[in-house]
Amino acid sequence: MTKYKLGPKAGFFYDPTTQKKVLPGKEVKFSSEELLSQRTKSAINSGHLVSVGKSEKPKEVSTEDLLDKFNMLYEDSNKTKVIKGFKLDELKQLAESRGFEIDPKDTKEQLVDVLIEDLYEDETETE
Repeated sequence: MTKYKLGPKAGFFYDPTTQKKVLPGKEVKFSSEELLSQRTKSAINSGHLVSVGKSEKPKEVSTEDLLDKFNMLYEDSNKTKVIKGFKLDELKQLAESRGFEIDPKDTKEQLVDVLIEDLYEDETETE
């Protein structure tokens, strides 16, 4: 069962096939069968109904933990493992902690390239 409430521009919602009514300020549970109704589907897709999710903030991972994870994933000099193993926010946090300015347009691959260059530049110079 998933809870839904009205979207910001909606006045009310009623689906005659499921007999579900959603009024302003109310949250209503929909079963998986009720979510299959065409009217309910289109209301969700258009933003008329929005899912009520838990508004918990994700845990902030320490920079040290992120650095350990980065080093572990880059053990085999495999950049792809690092890219797949991190979320964009985590890479941004790690890059900021290393003194880099973050551009909102930065991709995971760009951030990983910069971090590899920063963390392993000594190793590449000696080889």
